[in-house]
Amino acid sequence: MVFGFLKKGKINLKLSKLNFSEGETINGSFTLSLKKPTNARALQVILFSQKTTRDYNGNSRVTRLYEFKQPIMGEQEYSINPYNHEFSLVIPKQNKPQIDGTVGNVLGALSSFGKMMSPVTWFIEVKLDVPNGFDVGKKQQITVSDAPIQTQNSNNNTVGKNNPANDPSVPGY
Repeated sequence: MVFGFLKKGKINLKLSKLNFSEGETINGSFTLSLKKPTNARALQVILFSQKTTRDYNGNSRVTRLYEFKQPIMGEQEYSINPYNHEFSLVIPKQNKPQIDGTVGNVLGALSSFGKMMSPVTWFIEVKLDVPNGFDVGKKQQITVSDAPIQTQNSNNNTVGKNNPANDPSVPGY
């Protein structure tokens, strides 16, 4: 935790929503507010995923599985004037090999033998990279599923890519 008197500023991060599907676009915006002019290497938006592995002794290790950095501005002196920016990032589709049946179950059990693994967690982070000091940043966890997200519209109908009502080739809809 950084003490308040050491903070150089803050970032307010806003996302259009927090639940996404693979291949979907994340739309968001942020405001960077600094207390005083600050030299920094870069201002960037980062999309990343990670998994925590814990062994039976209680030791844990975080492994970054995916990372994409979208540069916003480069090395310069950033002023105290608030900086507003909108961004869009596409969540990658993961190529996950699927092995069904008994073989898949055995391989899954063997891969986790001796380890307890958490689910993959995804984050959006906006960061001002400050050399020789504390970075200014804001991180937000998001949910990413491999199936398209379906929602209810005002008529209580399900909408989404896998809804037959949205497919004109399906008879009866």
